[in-house]
Amino acid sequence: MNSTVNSIEWLIDKTKKQASQVNNSEHTEIRLQTLEQVKSLLQWQPLSSSEKQADRIRLLARYKKENWTTSKIELKIELYNSIKITIPYIIALNNNSSLNKLLFFCSSILNSIDMTKGDSFEAFTIEDVNNSFKDFFRIEKENRNPLFEKCYQKIESLHQKMISTASQV
Repeated sequence: MNSTVNSIEWLIDKTKKQASQVNNSEHTEIRLQTLEQVKSLLQWQPLSSSEKQADRIRLLARYKKENWTTSKIELKIELYNSIKITIPYIIALNNNSSLNKLLFFCSSILNSIDMTKGDSFEAFTIEDVNNSFKDFFRIEKENRNPLFEKCYQKIESLHQKMISTASQV
């Protein structure tokens, strides 16, 4: 990985030298921007999920300092935290693998958020959310166990958060 980043840095330096020798063509600028983005992503991928979340929080602070719109990065941070906190509660209720669809959906959103740097992430629809939570609501309706009340509350709260996020993305 380190040699790949070094190769990208070499290409960036080479492109900068070419740009200074030529009349700073649009093609060279685009190439340079692309290489910078590739380098950034290569450095991003090996970070732990906690390090990536910390980077998103630092990015939020930078956005606020620059008076930029923060709504998307705030959504991303809050959704990530909500899912991370709720997954153990889903697992606690996952009798006979009945909530695997919901666990997969949550994991895919976490992965999507972790794979993208900045304030963007793969959108999902309200229909996606409701389909993923369908088994949970069926189980909850059929045999809600008072001993797991905290689990139900956490999962219901995540459902509302995801519905809210889906309508804003």
